Amino acid sequence: MGKSRSAAVCIAYLLHRQPKTQTPESALALLREARPLCEPNEGFMEQLKIYHEMGCPDDDVTGHPLYNRWLYRREVEESVACGRAPEMNSVLFEDEQPHKPQDADRSTEIKCRKCRYVSFLSFSLEYETKFRRRVLATTPFIIPHEQQNNAAPSTECAHVFLHPLTWMRPCLFPNTTPSSDAVYGSHPDDAPLSGRLTCPNTICGQNIGKFAWQGMRCSCGSWIVPAIGLAKARVDVVNRTNFATRSPAAALGIRLPPGMRPNAKAVDDTGKGNL
Repeated sequence: MGKSRSAAVCIAYLLHRQPKTQTPESALALLREARPLCEPNEGFMEQLKIYHEMGCPDDDVTGHPLYNRWLYRREVEESVACGRAPEMNSVLFEDEQPHKPQDADRSTEIKCRKCRYVSFLSFSLEYETKFRRRVLATTPFIIPHEQQNNAAPSTECAHVFLHPLTWMRPCLFPNTTPSSDAVYGSHPDDAPLSGRLTCPNTICGQNIGKFAWQGMRCSCGSWIVPAIGLAKARVDVVNRTNFATRSPAAALGIRLPPGMRPNAKAVDDTGKGNL
């Protein structure tokens, strides 16, 4: 008795009292010094890690984005275990959630490649506006994953995996309209377990990727669950540098002498003072 649930409660208490010095693993090791049989199950340890990443808050944690993401993943796993897609009201669309500020100097943009060609071939301003390329995703919505050790060194990921985004709703839930969101839970079998992603530009409609709630193996060998991937052959992945945040010389790759650099101190001939 008292090896899993009570141990998890004690670890949570230790994390709450010392959030900067304790981790779930170190708190468990400290607890085992007094009671060696303590063994919280994997689910409790996963929740404790999330609680620690959240900063061990005092108030209700149910509104925290990290907790909501964990809850969403659990909903997906339970639905897939039953052989069906999750309900739309349980899916966490990331572009509707608050995000931390990103690096202002660099960002990644993903756009439909077909929209680019259509835009290039459109000579009318009216058509140019209609076919203007849309940004499908940016840096905060991309899911990074590590290449497996058994993959060939030259193997490049064929897909860019994303969090669910609002423009994907018609693909993920094709038989559901915004007006029927409230009653969607009564028809869980309407949503496919896997399928295709199409460009949200209705004039374009290009097939740009695929999704599989049960997971999908990347060409690099990594297994992604759930998997919502854009095919690199169908989209443009652009890594942009914001030159506006840098000095003009730095933007052009010019290295200035020490005395001409911004915020550099001017020193006299003795090296002891400013000129």
